[in-house]
Amino acid sequence: VWFGIAGQAGNRLSLEAEQVIFPGDRGQIRQKAADHALQLLLDRL
Repeated sequence: VWFGIAGQAGNRLSLEAEQVIFPGDRGQIRQKAADHALQLLLDRL
């Protein structure tokens, strides 16, 4: 469930922002964005 939420949050990030913050191919960008979103969620707990 947590990973699903993180994935959805990552998908909502601006694609342009992802490309700037997480350089790499789309697969790597999506994974790093999901990891980043999960970390943000954990930081808020």
